Amino acid sequence: MQNVILSSVSIPDLVDLIACEIETRLHNRERPTPTPEPQRLYGDRSAAQYLGCTPLTIQKLRKSGEIPYYRYGRKFYFITSELDQTLKVSARKFGKHQKTT
Repeated sequence: MQNVILSSVSIPDLVDLIACEIETRLHNRERPTPTPEPQRLYGDRSAAQYLGCTPLTIQKLRKSGEIPYYRYGRKFYFITSELDQTLKVSARKFGKHQKTT
């Protein structure tokens, strides 16, 4: 059985057109941007410095479960994006939004 192509373009020209179209589509395809590595803060002291409060405040927030943290052995670490997201929701506790009357 033979393949029949109904076209006025010759087969070598058709192959060139297909190759050109494939190359164009591959070239114009959006490349995914790599996700940045999350910034980690090691210890209560560095998290306190990042948030502008005392290490004791970080310790209290960590123990009460109000901020997310991770533990590696005896060390604690925090991820800045998670702290930002958590404190964005509860920003009133840190006095960033004052009540207006």
